[in-house]
Amino acid sequence: MVNQYNISNLLTNFDAINENEVSQLNEINLEFPYFQTSQILLCKGLHNTNSIRYKTQLRKTAAHSASRRNLFQLINQKNKTKTEREKEYHSFMDWILIVKAEKIDRSTNTNSEKIINTFIKNQPKISKNNNQKFFKPTEIGRKSIKENTDLITETLAKVYTKQKYYKKAISAYQKLSLKYPQKSSYFADQIKLITKLKNK
Repeated sequence: MVNQYNISNLLTNFDAINENEVSQLNEINLEFPYFQTSQILLCKGLHNTNSIRYKTQLRKTAAHSASRRNLFQLINQKNKTKTEREKEYHSFMDWILIVKAEKIDRSTNTNSEKIINTFIKNQPKISKNNNQKFFKPTEIGRKSIKENTDLITETLAKVYTKQKYYKKAISAYQKLSLKYPQKSSYFADQIKLITKLKNK
């Protein structure tokens, strides 16, 4: 079992934590799950031994740690002087990015640089399309007022009648009787009724 002397010894020499200490630290963590120092030592031990449990323990240790910056420094220190360790300040997110970071190969970007330089040198301009007419709201308003004879319906004819636009209603019914000859007698009756209303 790792005793008080062993723990203080491991704290001064993190790189000495091996598989034997890892199994003993596991037992301590099972018995005392909120013992922060033990969690950090176990995490460092798993890191030293390249264990597959390292990432899981790292998340657990980060939750128990007061400072993730210090945790990062403790886990990643390897035979560095105190001043070298003090220069390295990384947040937990920086740590994740450093682990995942891959070197970017910029040797293939010479072609894109040439394209950009050519674009800047030529100074291209967007030409205005002269065929396009300027927007005139009055013209569009006039077009919207004009009736479309294809859209004449019986409902529209009834609306004209209710709104007392009798001429438009009669015209609508006449167009409908030409469009639907089978209902021409009905439309003729409607025209007679509207004419009577108009003459009142």
